[in-house]
Amino acid sequence: EFLPMLNDTASFAYNLIDASHPVSKMGEKLAGIYPQSNLPMLFSLHYSSKNDVSILTVADLSELNSSGKGIKELLPFLKNRKKRYNSTDIYNYCDSLNVALCDGLLVMSTSSFLVESVIRHLDNGTSILDNVEFASLHKERKGTKAIYVNHHQIGKFFSGVVMRSYLKYSDFFLRYASWSAFGLNLEKGKLAMNGILVNDNEEKY
Repeated sequence: EFLPMLNDTASFAYNLIDASHPVSKMGEKLAGIYPQSNLPMLFSLHYSSKNDVSILTVADLSELNSSGKGIKELLPFLKNRKKRYNSTDIYNYCDSLNVALCDGLLVMSTSSFLVESVIRHLDNGTSILDNVEFASLHKERKGTKAIYVNHHQIGKFFSGVVMRSYLKYSDFFLRYASWSAFGLNLEKGKLAMNGILVNDNEEKY
């Protein structure tokens, strides 16, 4: 349900995921193998370089894997192991998607750097919830369908995602808040968002 909402921005931003994207194809595979399961998923956007934005996707498979099966048992269609990083196997899917199973979480991205970064964070026990402002916002934002925005980093995404006519507004969004969170509701083909903001000690608009 999140993918059409993510792409419901035709007049503002470029489509980030379509049916041909390897993340979409992986989602179809998971739904085919585990049709009765409601898997919690997280999508995170990361600016890489040359106005390119990479998508990191994490699916919680803990309910499917209480016995601690390996990734090859859970996802038998994964054939090619790309590399081993910090004792975790990283597989290749659809030529461009890096896939790893770590602590019950299925980690996927076209960027191998992002997948390796997640593995390091899980191994070290570090989390974005270590950020006090984000932790406060996450606690206040009820519901699981939500978008969280780090405004200190949003300027980079404008150059990689937003239509050229909107680039002039990047400075406003950069200074508007430290973090914001928006609940998502898709009804009758329309996306509605309601949000809350938090600020650090810097002056904001």
